[in-house]
Amino acid sequence: MTTAMEIDTVSDQITRPVHELHDLCVRAIQKVGVSEHDARITADILIAADLRGVASHGVAHLRRYVDGLQAGTIVAHPQEQVLAETPATAAMDAGAGLGQPVSFRAMQKAIQKASDVGVGFVTVRNSNHYGIAGYYAMMALEHDRRPVRPASSFRPGH
Repeated sequence: MTTAMEIDTVSDQITRPVHELHDLCVRAIQKVGVSEHDARITADILIAADLRGVASHGVAHLRRYVDGLQAGTIVAHPQEQVLAETPATAAMDAGAGLGQPVSFRAMQKAIQKASDVGVGFVTVRNSNHYGIAGYYAMMALEHDRRPVRPASSFRPGH
């Protein structure tokens, strides 16, 4: 990895080593009040999108998240809740927080449920943009699970 800034002369884009961009994302998200743990989850998913070639769901969203956190339309320390739960299902409320951390935890819960009873389905409401859907599918595949990940981050009035 290089420490010098590189400019891609074909696209006029400035490139940096991945770990530097990840650290920048974590610091920016923490600076507006998000915990280090949730900032790292969010940064991981933003970087994964860019590395998979889905720039529309990658680091380009960082400004949107920072602005939303500063404006209060995204809650830095949301009160996530499990609203209902069965052995195979759960419904969660994200408390208007960042979509990535709650979606990461929801997928972990779905994977555990699938391991326990053969199927796991977890819904999340009152969330924000959660990044690249494929990230969560890959989480399930790592546990030999077949993911289904319908999503909407629409919050009425926001």
